[in-house]
Amino acid sequence: MPEPLNRAADIFAEPRDLVPVARTESLDMMKAADPEAVVEQGTRIAKALRPIIEKGKLSVKIGQGSHVKAEGWTSMLAMLGILPREVPSEGRWLETGAYNAVVELVNTAGMVVGRASAQCGSEDDKPWNTRAAYARQSMAITRATGKAARMGFSWIMVLSGFSATPAEEMPPSDGPATREAPAYAPEPGSDVPVIAFGKNKGTRLDELNDKQLSWYIHAANENLEDPEKARFHDVERERLVEYEAETARRGMEPPF
Repeated sequence: MPEPLNRAADIFAEPRDLVPVARTESLDMMKAADPEAVVEQGTRIAKALRPIIEKGKLSVKIGQGSHVKAEGWTSMLAMLGILPREVPSEGRWLETGAYNAVVELVNTAGMVVGRASAQCGSEDDKPWNTRAAYARQSMAITRATGKAARMGFSWIMVLSGFSATPAEEMPPSDGPATREAPAYAPEPGSDVPVIAFGKNKGTRLDELNDKQLSWYIHAANENLEDPEKARFHDVERERLVEYEAETARRGMEPPF
């Protein structure tokens, strides 16, 4: 039976057989004095990011550019060792009915390395000015997250071959007036959307199971990639925001 450690020499002996751990360094902490290393690491991230965006269908074609959705931008931030966080104490509702959200970018050391604010739901912010309060708040946070990422790291997204502007920051495109009937409609007396087509017609969005919700997200993304359905793209983007707000509420992880 081994003797217990009861001598100071045993307790305070120098450690042996220690394995050195390689030091990791995120892009946001690299010295600006080494620009070549910054560009090299940014290029590696860009190459790894592109297939993730393409496989997850995290970009949409708006005009002549491919604009990445918030999930693509947060994927990039994760590769940088950075996470976004809302600042609830600074978020506020405005007299116009819009919500103003503030988001910070925080690195692994807990340092704030980026920050942005964004609004959603003002009078001229159609169709968001008619959306439920929770949807306006969620979109404001989403826009602020993309904006904060763009302000510091849009150059990496450009290296990936995508537009420097997040999809959520793009204004509605000017297309034909013809619009497809929405996939959902507010239930009387409720802010929760109701599915208006397909097998789940009449079902509240929050009553769909995860598989059903994933199907609607996949269908919307497919329609956005179809140039023949360009006149419906604005509606599809609106749908995706509602769907993704529900996935966020459930804590679902992409790809859906």
